[in-house]
Amino acid sequence: MKRYTSLLIVFLLSYSISFADEIAFEKNASWADVKAKAKRENKMIFFDAYTAWCGPCKYLEKNVYTDAGVAAYYNQYYISVKFDMERGEGIELAKEFSIDSYPTLLFFTADGKLVHKYIGATDVAGFKSLGENAADPSKQYIVMKEQAASLALADAAFTKWAFQAERLQDGRYRENH
Repeated sequence: MKRYTSLLIVFLLSYSISFADEIAFEKNASWADVKAKAKRENKMIFFDAYTAWCGPCKYLEKNVYTDAGVAAYYNQYYISVKFDMERGEGIELAKEFSIDSYPTLLFFTADGKLVHKYIGATDVAGFKSLGENAADPSKQYIVMKEQAASLALADAAFTKWAFQAERLQDGRYRENH
């Protein structure tokens, strides 16, 4: 009996260790639940907008979200969630956030305000940097967009924002440019 108990403990420990090496995405949570949890824990939200057929989405899932360094960073600072934009609540969220390219990676404050956006896949280093930039108000795309609209950006910051807007295919870029 002790042998089976020991094997069970080893199995559970190895399972929990392997689980710690990937981003802990909220499972079966509604968008409202995720926002409430983020507010309660005072963490930002990382939102992966994906589809089942998306190759770059699968790359992130297999090669980036499973990196121990990425997982440690995102699990410490973010409540992470994934929504299939073609199923369930994802259909309405795709409309609400004007998502039509996949993957689209969104970052929200603990209060649920969208502050940063990225379209496409990236490698481990790029994804960790993306999370760090999303947490820095001076590098948040949406914040820079608001500042650009009110003409509050210096030339270098405006150029950086314009480059990001073009990359994100942000239609409102043309209105502000």
